[in-house]
Amino acid sequence: MMPETAPYVWQETIWESLVKALRKHGLPHALLLDGERNIGKTDFTRALAKLILCRSPADSFPCGACQSCSMIDAGTHPDRLEIASGGNHVSIKVDDIRLLSSFSQRSSHSGAARIAIIPEAHLMNISASNALLKTLEEPQDQVFIILTSSEPGRLSATVRSRVQRIKMRLPTFEEIKGFVPSQLEKGSTSEFLRLSKGKPFVDDSQLSDFGTSHYQNFQECVLETLLGKKTSVELQKHAVKLTPHLAVDEFFLIAAEILKSLFIESKNSVEKSYFSSGQIVSKEEILNIYFEENSDFKKRQFSKSLAGFIASVESTQKNMKSNSNPNPQLLLDSLIWRWQRLGSFFVRENSS
Repeated sequence: MMPETAPYVWQETIWESLVKALRKHGLPHALLLDGERNIGKTDFTRALAKLILCRSPADSFPCGACQSCSMIDAGTHPDRLEIASGGNHVSIKVDDIRLLSSFSQRSSHSGAARIAIIPEAHLMNISASNALLKTLEEPQDQVFIILTSSEPGRLSATVRSRVQRIKMRLPTFEEIKGFVPSQLEKGSTSEFLRLSKGKPFVDDSQLSDFGTSHYQNFQECVLETLLGKKTSVELQKHAVKLTPHLAVDEFFLIAAEILKSLFIESKNSVEKSYFSSGQIVSKEEILNIYFEENSDFKKRQFSKSLAGFIASVESTQKNMKSNSNPNPQLLLDSLIWRWQRLGSFFVRENSS
């Protein structure tokens, strides 16, 4: 975890833009940083809050030595509030937002700004969301409210309409290399990137040797189901060892890799990417069938079906992030059933 002083390298462009706005006294009173989980959004908000409150900023960064910076480091700054939210998906309740409202109404201790941070703001319940809306509708001078969210679609439309939304991107391969956890040094960086989906700050428990084996077993079973060697029941047994969200994400990556490899890459030259780590056990077996058969018609037919499956996975990912409270396990089971049907088509076409 970085000190609350500077942004990560993949956040520098957004940082520079907000610093310019701050210098011109044009920083919006409410911001929403929208991006995937585990890419450093909350760290960014903390660094920004420290800069806003710093008494002697230098070169667009907080000094780290003034009284304000020292109080932030100690967690005692009276003009900075961070709502505890939700790493474990515990909802943000109305009392939390009432505390924020009271904080925004009182006078600044330092005579300057006040900063409130709400990580994973989509975890607000309805009452909390309504309470925040009232605060956003009546902004106080020199009060900045910064929300982060990995699922902004779950925020109410009225809250989204009253904040300036900023998209936070995933880091590139080069940018993330310095953040590979020490417990995975024995593995490759590309394998870490595959398991973490390109996110540098995933939960360590998800990337343990035990967790890695679950991923690999699931990947292998997905491909063997496509080849007709495993059934949907067997695939479900492996899927339950991952969360539905992780299993659906992995489905997307595997299907997208196969489609890309069929029509973009050659059999002996797999383009290096975040997720091309060679850990998908039987992908080459699938590709070999098509390249050796060299049937453009079969490739077109299969790719059309595969693209349809990928569209279903994308729709499932959106549904899982919606505020309609779908059943993630039922959505995953539906994808597993569709994948087995795709496998039946694949086997039938290649046995004719």
